[in-house]
Amino acid sequence: ELESSETQITPTVRAVYEGGFESQFADCLTERIGSLDKDIEIMCSYHYQGFIDCVNELLKVQNMVKGLQSDICNVDTMLGANSAELIDSHESLISQRLELKNMASTVQAIKLCIPVLEMYQKLKEEMHNKNYY
Repeated sequence: ELESSETQITPTVRAVYEGGFESQFADCLTERIGSLDKDIEIMCSYHYQGFIDCVNELLKVQNMVKGLQSDICNVDTMLGANSAELIDSHESLISQRLELKNMASTVQAIKLCIPVLEMYQKLKEEMHNKNYY
C-alpha cells in the first residue's frame, strides 16, 4: 500500500503501531527490501556484463591499434631508407648532369678555338718555310 499510494506515510505508520502490527510490518519491509535487492542485483549484473563486453572489445581494439602502430613504424622505417637512397641517387644525377653540361661547354669552346689553332698552324708552317707574306 505504501508504494502505490501517493499520500503521506504518517497515517499508515500510525495505523501499524496502533494496531500492534509492528513485527508483521517489519517482516513485510524485510521481504520487500530483499526483493528490491534482487532486482538491483539482476539489473547491475546485466549492465555489468555489458560493461565487461565493452571492456573486452576495447582491449581487442587496443591490440589492433598496437598492430597498426607497429605496421606504421615499419612502413616509416622502410620509407626513410628508400627515400635516403632516392636522395643519394638524385644528388648523383645532379652532379652527373653538371659534369655533362661542363663537358658540352668545353667542347663548344674548343670548337670555337679550332679556326684560330688552324690559322696558327698555317702561320707556323709559313714561318718554317720562310714565307713571310
